[in-house]
Amino acid sequence: MTTRHWTSPEDVIESLRRKWNSGRYLAAAAQGHPFEPISVPLKGPTSTDVNRHYSKALEWAQSWAAHHHPHMRIQTKTIGGHNNTPTNTIPIRIWVDTLHQLVTLLQTTAEADLFHALHAATATSDPALTAWMAAHPMKVLKAAPHWQRLIDTVAWFRNHIAAPVYLRQIDVPGVDTKFIEAHQGILGELLDHSLPADRIHREAPKNDLAARYGLLSKPSYVRLRHLDDPPGPYSELTVRTTELTTAPPGTHTVIVLENEITYLSLP
Repeated sequence: MTTRHWTSPEDVIESLRRKWNSGRYLAAAAQGHPFEPISVPLKGPTSTDVNRHYSKALEWAQSWAAHHHPHMRIQTKTIGGHNNTPTNTIPIRIWVDTLHQLVTLLQTTAEADLFHALHAATATSDPALTAWMAAHPMKVLKAAPHWQRLIDTVAWFRNHIAAPVYLRQIDVPGVDTKFIEAHQGILGELLDHSLPADRIHREAPKNDLAARYGLLSKPSYVRLRHLDDPPGPYSELTVRTTELTTAPPGTHTVIVLENEITYLSLP
């Protein structure tokens, strides 16, 4: 093993940060599970490496001195002592024993405090959402600046059981169409978690909030031209597709076209 393969403190921090970014530790805390100490093995010099590269091995071992890493517990072992070789103690594994040590080490205390504050506040205002939050803490943190408006919007959907309205008519302070469109991904997840099964049209995609959760959708229209001469009081009409179930009175032939210019160029 060459010196470049020996595990550095920076390697361990990177490994711990990947674990943190998965959200597993905040999720466990929110679900009431005790913190399980984290173990990260260290790749270090062998007895042969120590004999051949003593100064580099010593420098590596000193980089793992306990006083440099107050938030880690460093496990060591003794190598050498065979065939008249000297014995040396080297670190082989680090442990992070508490959540406090982890967030201090990674400088994520503010993230942890923010998530716990949002989780506690939501447990009071809308407890139905806390299980989803506990399962997706990093999504909650990403949405933290807008969290209150998101849960207010979910509450509006849950409580609105009157006649369907358009998306623009959602009556939540600070929530408009642009807000909903910008956060439709997380809103879809929250609504799927929160709404009764009979309020969710699961055949509709999650990014189509209107169709999936029973709002009115913008109607589609068909343009009509009357090709007789004279055409009557209007040269063109536009009607809702849902209302065009039969041909207009007096019409015997209908030409259906997709291309607009072709439609306009008919004599």
